[in-house]
Amino acid sequence: MGCKFDPMSFTWLQPPCYNATLVELWLSSRPSAPFPGGTHWAQHRNETTLETHGWITEEEVKDGKFDQGWVTWEYHRTHCAWTYRKVVHEVNRGGGIDGYVAGEKHTHHCSEILLQGDGADGGGGWNSRWDVEFPECWVTE
Repeated sequence: MGCKFDPMSFTWLQPPCYNATLVELWLSSRPSAPFPGGTHWAQHRNETTLETHGWITEEEVKDGKFDQGWVTWEYHRTHCAWTYRKVVHEVNRGGGIDGYVAGEKHTHHCSEILLQGDGADGGGGWNSRWDVEFPECWVTE
């Protein structure tokens, strides 16, 4: 199918639903401060520990070595903000939008996350689980 990995939402997307420009903007805009060594890919394998052997790279996710992990509250909130941006961008340009970020369940979830604000992180840490998704691609004309 020629799917491409979208690190914004941990999804494998069909070409009409993949937006390389938006992915590059996402990758260049994320702060690296919470991640060791300045890397953007430091999703931990276990929510309760932070041993250095627990880091997951983008390549490991793309290679199928991991289908879930944990990110910080900041990463989770940033993901939610950018998925809204993605939906609006895709609606305005026409083309495809994936069923994960445009789905009602995810939209409701991210609305709740954004409304909770900074104080909901329970003191920081790796408290938001992610799972690799393979959503449908909805194409509009």
